[in-house]
Amino acid sequence: MINTHCAALFPIAVEQVRGGFKTEAYSFKTKNSLKELQEHCRAAISAFAALEQSGSQASLRLCLGKFLSDCQGASMVLWRNNNRNLGKHLRSVFSVPGDSPLSPAAFSGLRAIIKEIEKEKGVKKENVDQGGPAAFFYNIEAKLLTSRGKNYEVLPLFLAVRDLYFSLPFFEELQTCTERLEKEPQDATALFHKAVLMYKASRFEAAEQLTAQVLKMVPDDHRIWYNRGVILSELGKLEEAIAAYNRTIELEPAFEVAWDNKGVVLARLGRFEEALETYEKILLRYPEYAEAWAGKGSVLLALGREEKALEAYISSLEIRPDYLEGLPSAG
Repeated sequence: MINTHCAALFPIAVEQVRGGFKTEAYSFKTKNSLKELQEHCRAAISAFAALEQSGSQASLRLCLGKFLSDCQGASMVLWRNNNRNLGKHLRSVFSVPGDSPLSPAAFSGLRAIIKEIEKEKGVKKENVDQGGPAAFFYNIEAKLLTSRGKNYEVLPLFLAVRDLYFSLPFFEELQTCTERLEKEPQDATALFHKAVLMYKASRFEAAEQLTAQVLKMVPDDHRIWYNRGVILSELGKLEEAIAAYNRTIELEPAFEVAWDNKGVVLARLGRFEEALETYEKILLRYPEYAEAWAGKGSVLLALGREEKALEAYISSLEIRPDYLEGLPSAG
């Protein structure tokens, strides 16, 4: 079986920022806002999962109402009318764009639907199941909500909430980067660290955009090119990932993990001979690199060269007996 998992990012530390944006005034309010966001996002994600399994129109509308209501709650936290500065700060920290599906403008058409669902709570279940007074229809497969002749895509709303929820554990680090960038927008280290945090939060598109910005400032840093390759691999942009790994190797030929990841991506593309050549090149430089031996074994197995594949797996395990990726195939 081909190994389709690339090695992780190579982190670059960001020093703690002193001064800059004063968070003391927001400390208590920020904590409350983060708690609200967490509760709304978690509830919305749970309601969306239940929505996919709804067995009747009544339960479907109930789950949909809960989902939309909590999405609206998250929107209200991010666009607070009573504290615009705090809302703006949170949107900046979490990289929530002005045209986000959670924005008041994008959400405006859904408020009427939430009110309709609230009204239906007093309607008998059998009437709702038969179509009753409902002024909307939800297509589970298309994830499309239709109300009064207008269509609303629900999936982008879910993805926006999910991205926000996954970002919450990294708030303090993201805030540090944001404060640093507010002081110095051309701070490549802070910008890159924010890209790494976005990657950790599984926000790969945001991470890709940030690394592109960093490379405009620092075009010849092999670590940034390598990390961009990892991010592009996660996005399924495999040809671009190979180009990023090639640039990494060009800048730093001794950066062995870039060779390994390039081999993984080539194998994912079915370009096994090129992948094999890549592994052989890195093993000439680093014959004790267990991961490369395992990768070579996977490629040889895909090419039908079973005996050679077994030899490669055994070499991997001899170097690192605890390296389990080689064990199932070797057995």
